Formats: sequence, structure tokens, C-alpha cells
Amino acid sequence: MKSLNAKHIIFKSLTTTLCCLMLSLGTQYLEAQDIYAVGKIKTDTVHVGQPFDYELNIRVPSSYNIDLNIFNDTLSKNIDIIEKSEVVKTPFKDSDDMLLSQTLKLSVFDTGNVVIPKVSIPYSKSERDSILLSLSTNFTEIYVAPTPIDTTQTFRAIKTPIKQYFSLEEGIQYTGIIIVIAAVVFGIIFLIKKIRRKPTEENKEDIKPTIPAIITAREKLQTLKLNNLWQQGKFKEYYTELTDIVREYLKGQFSINAAEMTSEEILQEVGTLKLEERTFDKLRNTLHTSDFVKFAKAIPTNDENEISFNNIKDFIEDSYSHYQEVEKQKAEQEKLDKLIKKEQPTEDTENQKTEDTI
Repeated sequence: MKSLNAKHIIFKSLTTTLCCLMLSLGTQYLEAQDIYAVGKIKTDTVHVGQPFDYELNIRVPSSYNIDLNIFNDTLSKNIDIIEKSEVVKTPFKDSDDMLLSQTLKLSVFDTGNVVIPKVSIPYSKSERDSILLSLSTNFTEIYVAPTPIDTTQTFRAIKTPIKQYFSLEEGIQYTGIIIVIAAVVFGIIFLIKKIRRKPTEENKEDIKPTIPAIITAREKLQTLKLNNLWQQGKFKEYYTELTDIVREYLKGQFSINAAEMTSEEILQEVGTLKLEERTFDKLRNTLHTSDFVKFAKAIPTNDENEISFNNIKDFIEDSYSHYQEVEKQKAEQEKLDKLIKKEQPTEDTENQKTEDTI
């Protein structure tokens, strides 16, 4: 009898635990199901430069903190943002969720199939929540057709040039202008010859050597560390300066115009450098943290601030080492190619001598 009671108690406990687990998973599934971001267009074909609307709809609980002020004047390299509408918030019926809607007026000046990229939108579950999440829209494709030629206009015959005759007054006028210009030119030449003198060391312009990008980046990182911005609560200023340092470094070291790019565009360009994955991840993590702080007004932890600084520092040093190694390999390959070219004529000459002997 006691054995049956014990089995009954164990079975009842397992059943209760399983029900709680299923209820928790179901709640999480429903919560995740209510959150989405969708971007769509009403047409699939436009002409070059023709404006079209890109509708952005985001559904989140009304308690969530989300900021759509993340768009500049471009959506990608070849897609310009002409106009942005106000963000409209609409509550859902029988739900605590709200729908955020915004329309972007875009234009494209390339032809062919153009992909509207995913838009990454940072958000948090409340204004005080330091855990930042991200929603991404879907890819959208649009075909951009060339500007059509108006064939309704009839062709007209080419007219012969109209002969123009100069009068005596016009000839005198133009002659006077030519004489004045010639006098001014000769006067300038005379003055230049008169005041010309040998250059001395004092009046020679100082040629300032170009400071390597790696040196500038190291100095600015040291200055940023000494300013203690995040320790004073100036998180936005701290991440702005930190990302500006790496943007300037990418411009000077790899000719990547990062100052005019979004975080995603920077990562796409850096991906072509073929860096190690851990080096690339350090840059990506810091750029994403910076976007959350600057656009979603997130408050990072002390550890996140330290990690972001060290990530940028390591990325700069590791990418510079990678650059040096690549340049070294290029130099060795060029040296080898020159050596092969020098030996090639010798082999051709020996072959010619052998043929002549035969």
C-alpha cells in the first residue's frame, strides 16, 4: 500500500512539472510570435531615380522601448532616402501590443535587380532594461528599369549653321580686349621675373610627413582612455569617439570610407579583407553595442565598456598585423616574378642556339 502511494506521489509531481514546463514554453512562443518587423513595397518595378515608398511595420508590446531614428540619408550604397514620414503608433485590439509604422521614400540610380537590405532595429523590453535586442526586416527585391526614350516626338531635319558676320565696330572692340589681356599677361610675367629670387631654407615650405593610420589610432585610443567618459556617465560620447577612431583607421589604412557608412556597410567592406573570424567578431560586437547605446539609448555595463575598448584596440592591432603580412607576401611574390622574367630570356636564347646548331 505504501509503495502504491509513493508511486502516485511521484507520478503526480512529474505531471505537475511537465505541465509547468509546457506552459512556460508556450508563453515564450506566443510572446516571440507577437514581435515582428516587416518591410514592403507596393511595386516591383521603378525607373531610374523614380521615388517609391518603402513601408516599415513593427509590432511590439507597448511597454517596449524602440527608437526608429536610425536612418540617415542612405539605406545602402545605391539606395538613397529622400524623405521619412513620422512614426505612427497604432494599438492592437484585444492586445497590449502596438504597431509602429513609418514610410521611407527611396530612390535608386542603378539599373537591374536591386536588393533592399535587411534593416536592423535595436530595442529593449523597457526604458530601464539594459539588455538590448534586435529585430530585422526581410530582404526585398525591386527591378530598376532605364529611363524610357520618348519615341512620340518626330525627327527634324538638321539645319545648316547660320553665318555670322563681324562689323567694324565689333572688330575694334575685340581687338581692344585682346590688347588689354596681352598687356596684363606681359605685366604679370614682368613682375614675376623681377621679384623672383633664389629660394632659401627659411622660405621653403615645411613638408609635413604623413602620420601612419596605426600611430594616429593608438594615440587617440590612449587619449580616449584618459578622458574617462563612460566613468562620468557619458556613454554616447564614449561610443561615438570609439567608433570614430576605428572609422578613421579604416579610411587611412585600407581606404574604406567608413565615415559615410552604416555599421552593416562597414562590416561588409571589412569582410573583403579576409581577416580572422575572431578579429572580425570584435569589430562587429562593438559596432552593434555602439548602435544600441547611440540609437536605443541603452546603458551599457562597466564590463561592456571595457570589452568594447579592448575589442577596438585588438581589432586595430590584429588587422594591421594582417596588412603587414599581406604586403610582405606581395613583395616576395613580385620579387619571385621578376626573377622568373629574368631567367626566361636566358632559356629562350639557349633553345635558339640549340636549334641553330641542329
